[in-house]
Amino acid sequence: MELPYKISYFLIFLLLPFMGAILLVLIKFLFLDDSDVDKRYSRSTTNNNSSNRNNIFKLIISSLYILGFTFTLISLSAWSFLSVYVVILLSVLLITSFTLYQLVYQLKIKRKRQKIKVVNINTLNSPTIIGNTSNSIIEDSNNNNSSNSNNNDGEDLKNLLDIESPKLRKGFYAIHLKDFNNTNNTDNIQQHDENDDEEDDDDDDDYKYYYENTLEEEGQQRGQQEFYFNSLELNSKQHMPIIQRIKFRLTRFKWDLVKVWQYKKVILVCSVIASVFLGIFLPLFFENVCICSHPMSISTKMTRKTYCPSGRVCFVYLSLPKDPSHSMIIQFHTRDEPSSAYLSYYYFDTFNSYNTSPIAKDISNYISMDQVIKDESRYVSFIELLDLKPDTEYFFNIHVETTHQKVYNSTDYSFKTLPFNNDDIKFIVGGDIDLNNEAQKLGKLVSDYQPHFVVIGGDIAYEDGIGSCYQRWDEKLLFFQNTLSKNNRLLPLVLSIGNHEAGAFFQTWKQVPFYFDYFVFKIGDSAYPVHRRDPFHIHKISTHSSIVSLDSCVTRVWSEQVEWLDDTWSSTEFKDTSKMVVYHTPIFPASTPLDGKIAKLGVEYIVPLFDKFQVPLSFENHEHLFKRTKPLRYGQISKNGTVYVGDGAWGISSNQIPRNGTGIFEKVSHSK
Repeated sequence: MELPYKISYFLIFLLLPFMGAILLVLIKFLFLDDSDVDKRYSRSTTNNNSSNRNNIFKLIISSLYILGFTFTLISLSAWSFLSVYVVILLSVLLITSFTLYQLVYQLKIKRKRQKIKVVNINTLNSPTIIGNTSNSIIEDSNNNNSSNSNNNDGEDLKNLLDIESPKLRKGFYAIHLKDFNNTNNTDNIQQHDENDDEEDDDDDDDYKYYYENTLEEEGQQRGQQEFYFNSLELNSKQHMPIIQRIKFRLTRFKWDLVKVWQYKKVILVCSVIASVFLGIFLPLFFENVCICSHPMSISTKMTRKTYCPSGRVCFVYLSLPKDPSHSMIIQFHTRDEPSSAYLSYYYFDTFNSYNTSPIAKDISNYISMDQVIKDESRYVSFIELLDLKPDTEYFFNIHVETTHQKVYNSTDYSFKTLPFNNDDIKFIVGGDIDLNNEAQKLGKLVSDYQPHFVVIGGDIAYEDGIGSCYQRWDEKLLFFQNTLSKNNRLLPLVLSIGNHEAGAFFQTWKQVPFYFDYFVFKIGDSAYPVHRRDPFHIHKISTHSSIVSLDSCVTRVWSEQVEWLDDTWSSTEFKDTSKMVVYHTPIFPASTPLDGKIAKLGVEYIVPLFDKFQVPLSFENHEHLFKRTKPLRYGQISKNGTVYVGDGAWGISSNQIPRNGTGIFEKVSHSK
């Protein structure tokens, strides 16, 4: 199974913030670092400007990272891996935590970075360790009052260190920096700045710093040790287990928030409110996000407008059945669940020149799309008409009664069954539809030409297997209903599944959210669950021809269709017909290598059947080019061989480079 395109689109969408952050890091490294003036411990104006610049860059980069992580969570909701409410909760926690951290960091709430020489308390047996100070160095964190003991006595200081009240946890103590600054003996206690381009804090005598007092085991060497701690950096990692370091940081962060609340109450409240709003708004705004190609577009639940309002039959379209001279399959969509629905149809009797009495036909089945379409309810109903007259125009409308007691009718439509004689049959073949101006012009030509049916060889809606891109199908169904029709005469469709219906090649039916639910090509298939609907089917064209639609390794590989195709073409019903084939990915591509995986499998499994049953014409798509091969049989140019034409360009732009170096192509060109 290949990686679905939707994952690629989402990864691009999600990685943009990370790529932006990486780009900023490169710009900073290549162009904005100034090693000559940006000295780590400098207090110059130049260094202050550089430090501020670095802070801004770090803020932007960090914000992009958080944005990337948030969109990652949102994508999990879009893929239905997580509930949107879980994503909202996680997003609020993530964004709020980041905002609070940046608030503490960017406002520089009384933070300094200093190196303090700490004397092991086991060596505190001399009055010369600390020196003479009038104020106690140790603060009682419970009552916030400094102890006024005489520090001339080292034993008194040791007793103070032994008390529990100033401890943050075992081994940490609150110390007033001003007391260190006022210490007369600087030989044993030293202080200097450790500015590393991140902050340039103002002095604050009331700010607390904490250090770890590591008590050496009895019998080990006792002496002086240096430790460097603050709320963001712990350089003495060997002295603190990871769990304790995390607890220390969290506790320190909590104390910083208390300081923010004391001095920046309005900013803190506004920041939290903004973070919670973003954490709720972003997941809701990007809920059921749709990212798809041709054209590349992004839409969300909040930006989409419905094509299928309540109280209306939204889309009506026809599928060509196996015997389109005597039967027809009609599908229509409603937003309301139908409690009962039927189609009323009649035809004009040309022999007696009158309209026949209307005949009511109940829907064969309907399915709910609630598992795929999350924005709105959607029901697809199927009606199979049998025992029709060949080459006859039928007029019909649809009557719907809903579970909410609504009753409404559709517009009047018509269709024409195929002849069942040797008369000529007209049909249009195309593929890879992009609803641009060119596609609309081609659709108008089809409408004016009024063929008996239309063949589309895959890549119909380009929803890329993404359920939230359901409106791509709505737009194409409106195109079939309005543009291809003339005077409300609908044209039956023969479709082949393309890679953009499943999101990639070599997928399963589970990766196809719409194709099998929206279209039925065999009478009776509407009663079957979706996984029992085959992607290959055959259609009889009058009495002389037939056309087969195959799956070119989207949900079924070539080898899985060989037996069915051989049996079908060998049957009495089809053995004498002129056989044509349509599928999506070319076996003889005009641009990509002929020895590609799908092409090689097609040559191995399917082409021998084309040769065996002398297939005159095969319609290929996918490459957005125009091409026509010379007649090929057993891999050689032969007068009675198969001509492969294509390659799918119903308005879609082409960036492929056509080639004709193999000698098998009669004509290859851009599709213009």
